[in-house]
Amino acid sequence: TVSVLYWMRRTPLFLGVFAKSHAIPMSAEGYQVTKTEAGDVVRYALASSTMDKAKELCKSRSNEWLVVYADQQVSGRGTNGRTWVSPLGNAYMSICVPKNDAVLPMQRLMYLPLETGIAVITSISRFMPAGTKMLPEKADSQLSLKWPNDVLLNGKKVSGNLIEDGGSHMIVGIGVNVSIAPELTDGGRPADCLTSNGATCTAPDMVLAIFNTLKSNLLTPPHPDTVALYGSHMDWTRPVNERNSDGTRGQEGIPVRLTKEGHLVVKHGPTEKILINEYLF
Repeated sequence: TVSVLYWMRRTPLFLGVFAKSHAIPMSAEGYQVTKTEAGDVVRYALASSTMDKAKELCKSRSNEWLVVYADQQVSGRGTNGRTWVSPLGNAYMSICVPKNDAVLPMQRLMYLPLETGIAVITSISRFMPAGTKMLPEKADSQLSLKWPNDVLLNGKKVSGNLIEDGGSHMIVGIGVNVSIAPELTDGGRPADCLTSNGATCTAPDMVLAIFNTLKSNLLTPPHPDTVALYGSHMDWTRPVNERNSDGTRGQEGIPVRLTKEGHLVVKHGPTEKILINEYLF
């Protein structure tokens, strides 16, 4: 069993950031910047998409870390161009990770989706009641990772992420259902929210926690086996379905293992298939 304590020990408490931060008044473009030790935190009350805003802002900050978040998004997007429903009360952020050898050498870049999932589930767990645990720890209330980009709470989706190349940065878009569980109209996995399950946090709390955790993890040597660590948080008992090109539910498969590159192997009857970046129900 791979211990999650390795990651938690090397991640500093994010609460200290608030004590050493100061806010700059709202700009003419409608955003506010808070200077923190981890980097600039850029807040929009309303944004089209934090991914698009982050790409614009990081063009002039080639080696800087920053996170862009919005109270609400008009055109938030998820995987394959799907709409990310963005009501007031949840966390919508895009973290700009400098794309240089000091932070993301090529051999580590391929694991960024896995490292993102680990950072998100670790951050969420800190705000949950004592009775909620991350797999592989067993508990009545269970947090788990669903490959390739979701966090589940008792089998329901509470977070998803989308990573895009922003030129000088990789843009890590993350949504967390802090206080609202959006209704899904695309037939995807049912959603839940954290505060309905005892979490004690606001959307800005979650943004700062994930920003600091992901940055801290990426600025330290990688876990000896990132794939195994990610896999330890997965629920291997849950069947998965590939999403067809028309958005309907596809063939059911049983997750078997992760390859050394972090791809998921699923079994359809006697046949195994390696998934690279397919979206799953």
